[in-house]
Amino acid sequence: MKTTIDLPSHLLSEVKIAARQRGWTVRVLFEESLRAFLQAKTGTSPEPFRLEHRIVDGQGAPTMTLSEMLETSGINRQ
Repeated sequence: MKTTIDLPSHLLSEVKIAARQRGWTVRVLFEESLRAFLQAKTGTSPEPFRLEHRIVDGQGAPTMTLSEMLETSGINRQ
């Protein structure tokens, strides 16, 4: 779902820098931030983020999801 958020320009600049430092998009940073906020507020664990984009070999056969590829590469989302 798309939405519009009105933020001060200096805050958006900080968000973009923080996302870039983590190798995330601004969207992922907002999603993760909102999940953390909701978890802290409710005390429950949100479902882990899992991108279901499939990586395929030259024959079109699935080899692994992008999340699996990131996990095996050692890229840390935190």
